[in-house]
Amino acid sequence: MPFSPDSLKVATNQYCDMSLRPPFNNYPVLESQRIRLRQLVQDDARNIFEICYFNNKQASNQEEVAEIIDKIEARYREGAGIHWVIEDKTSREIVGTCGFYRGFENECGEVGYIMKEQFRRGGYMTEAVGLAVNFGFNEMKLKKIFATTSPSNLSSQSVLRKNGFIAAGVEDSGHLKFHLIR
Repeated sequence: MPFSPDSLKVATNQYCDMSLRPPFNNYPVLESQRIRLRQLVQDDARNIFEICYFNNKQASNQEEVAEIIDKIEARYREGAGIHWVIEDKTSREIVGTCGFYRGFENECGEVGYIMKEQFRRGGYMTEAVGLAVNFGFNEMKLKKIFATTSPSNLSSQSVLRKNGFIAAGVEDSGHLKFHLIR
């Protein structure tokens, strides 16, 4: 059963005035009861070190984290992605990140995510992916959203299935591919 979008909302609605794709007039902030998805900024660098990746390469120091944040912002300005930090609304602590990566060719988006280890298995990522998927379909008017994960990452597969994704095959790399079509 897919994660219910009934409890999800877009906190800001002025961003879609001119464009269905990034960059938006205002960076979208997405919320559920427990979490807020907001723009990743340089002030977040020290709080994301352990989960900071770009093109499957992990940052090895704070300088690389800052460079990756700059790359993520550049991809957003180019219209090739949108990346949020996942923030617990009560503690305001960053628990993970998620977003759309590698462009939006053919009205299709790839969702990706990573969670800090101490917050895993708490339902945060299921909510975050639900917010991102809702935004992708309802605001960006995507027709298809896909994700890939390793066969051994059963938690990621569970997040995708809870959000209505179905298995769509195996990539050459051996990663499993999931998709959701509207």
